[in-house]
Amino acid sequence: MTKPGTSVSGYIRIRRYILTLVQKAEGQPLPLPSIRELSELFNVSTPTVSRAMKELTAEGLVIGKRGIGAFVNPAKAAVWLNGQPTVGILIGDGRLLHYSGYHSRVLANLMVKTTDLPAVVHLVFLSSTNPETVYQEIVNERLDALIWHGSRDLDLQIIRRLQQDGLPVVLSSSDRFIPEYPGVPGAFFSNTKFRREYMNLLASEKRERIVFLPAFGEWDETETFRKEYRERTGIDLNPNLFLHDPTTCLDSLRNMLSLGVPVDAVFCSALGREVHEILKEFRIDTVRDCRIIASELDVAAIEDFHGLIYRFPFEKHAEAVAEILRKILKKEPVENPIVPTDIEWDLK
Repeated sequence: MTKPGTSVSGYIRIRRYILTLVQKAEGQPLPLPSIRELSELFNVSTPTVSRAMKELTAEGLVIGKRGIGAFVNPAKAAVWLNGQPTVGILIGDGRLLHYSGYHSRVLANLMVKTTDLPAVVHLVFLSSTNPETVYQEIVNERLDALIWHGSRDLDLQIIRRLQQDGLPVVLSSSDRFIPEYPGVPGAFFSNTKFRREYMNLLASEKRERIVFLPAFGEWDETETFRKEYRERTGIDLNPNLFLHDPTTCLDSLRNMLSLGVPVDAVFCSALGREVHEILKEFRIDTVRDCRIIASELDVAAIEDFHGLIYRFPFEKHAEAVAEILRKILKKEPVENPIVPTDIEWDLK
């Protein structure tokens, strides 16, 4: 991974900055900061800036006027983008290289519903987790609004500064983190109803030996589940069955089963396919003996899967985010600044 300030990442960030200015120039030859000012702005060396400016000039994106300075070339602006607001979409800490099925669907649906407003989608990538750098890199994108998904990586101070600068920020998240960001509108996947219903199902089937695999990403049910299950049923689940290491959890499950540890349910927010194969390996009936609770993203393609399947309503969620965004961009009041979208489930 390229470190912030190196020539490659510096060139990319400068290029993104220039392309944004070209689009925002509104047909005018907007003057650019000096080489030294760009060097300070992007925390890169002046030779790196000089090389970037030479390449951008060769592409026709920058026009240099001797003795006057450099200007963006408005003729390079994409005509079809004119008049539409630019909405940034930022996933997690902005440094993802590979996208899971979950994040891919979140991003895809947010992009579709945002462009339907209409608006221009601007994917935001960050080079650092340092709050000051994150703030400055977002400011440099010259956005009209920002959708930020994955609040575990968010910093409320950054959001507050962006809001004070006049940049609307809309959160896209799970309900676990929404309360940590008061005054920030957004939509989230609510697992409250789903959690209550599947707890009732497990309790009605008298399942008390539940293995919990660690969550990946932002949705972690472990502590909430233990507490609520105890309050709802009076049963204190065995903490040794709650696995916390994603690199060893499948081996741990296999070891439990090989040692004869009784297991009558497995909750897996990820790795549903792998859990299904392990239970098949031990010839465990997943209808009668051990219930699997898994995401549709993991198990939808498994023909002989039996268990509780939950699904994220990605399209409904994106519609809620886009509706908040639409009202903000039109400066209309947002009656419901925090919108839940219930997770759905069924038995297969």
